[in-house]
Amino acid sequence: MKKQTKILVWNPISVELTRKPIRNLYLRVRPDGQVTVSAPLRLPEAEILRFLEERREWIAARQEEMARRRERGLSWEGDGERISLWGKPYALRVETGAPRAKVRQEPEAVVLCLPGEDSLERRKALTREWYRKALRQEVERLFPEWERRLGVEGGGWQIRAMRSRWGSCGTQTGKILLNLYLAAYPRECLEYVIVHELAHRQIPHHGPEFWALVERYLPDWRERRKKLLPV
Repeated sequence: MKKQTKILVWNPISVELTRKPIRNLYLRVRPDGQVTVSAPLRLPEAEILRFLEERREWIAARQEEMARRRERGLSWEGDGERISLWGKPYALRVETGAPRAKVRQEPEAVVLCLPGEDSLERRKALTREWYRKALRQEVERLFPEWERRLGVEGGGWQIRAMRSRWGSCGTQTGKILLNLYLAAYPRECLEYVIVHELAHRQIPHHGPEFWALVERYLPDWRERRKKLLPV
């Protein structure tokens, strides 16, 4: 019997469950934060959920670690550090005493302009808003185009600083959430995540037919997904 893959709802997250002709359960947290479980073909789902519950703390700790790795290139603590936008690294500089808070992008540098008292939290907030604006512009361009090409209608989209997923598609609402930090990676990574999540409007699980649909439109999806892994 061939392996079978489905999405298992385990509150408050979803788990990619693959059943194989194996004897034991295997648990993994991928670099993008996705929890995956390989299980014997006939093992009851209740036992798999109990297995996950027993390891809830470990899973949360691994997801936090993966989130920290993804933010490795997003540091705000001082000049001389590097920050990326659409896969291109920039030197990070900070200027205080500006009339208002803003980000000034130069050919080889990103400058955080801050009025009054400076703090790490203000730098983070300003950078996140800069990412949000950049990501929103690209999503507004790509989202309707891929809805048309896939022949699906999403339930809208929203940007969120997520710690465990690059994207998600609500099974009931169809709303698609996109990770704020996709703006740090090449644009083709964002396009892959959009296509991936919109494809779930047709096929809710991660079975072979789902990946065949993604590959029909993005033959290089594997290469795009690899770029999202931690450096």
